[in-house]
Amino acid sequence: MCKYLPQMILDITNTDLNRVMRSHKNFVLIDVRSAIECAQTGTIPGALNLDLQDGSFEAAIPTLSRSKTYYFVCDSGFRSAHACRLMNKAGFHIVYNIEGGMTLWSKYDTEMRKVA
Repeated sequence: MCKYLPQMILDITNTDLNRVMRSHKNFVLIDVRSAIECAQTGTIPGALNLDLQDGSFEAAIPTLSRSKTYYFVCDSGFRSAHACRLMNKAGFHIVYNIEGGMTLWSKYDTEMRKVA
């Protein structure tokens, strides 16, 4: 009997993402902004840059491992949510959208550096 797996896009906070990054190894973080945006404002350490707007993201989807968990970021969360929908459409059942994108991550990262 075939199990039906729902397709889900889950939002994740920066705090929860930080926990994932420290404790899990089987995940991929993808920044779907342009290379220019990433160079100008930086990105989350370890993120793979696959631009949603130039087609490189969609071209890469068939090469992505289904055994990994995927987390997506952009500037504010709009493009990363779209990337999550494309992943669902391609059969990746659970994907994560980072709430607030790099806008909130930058604030969170600055606060974390003050505490450290």
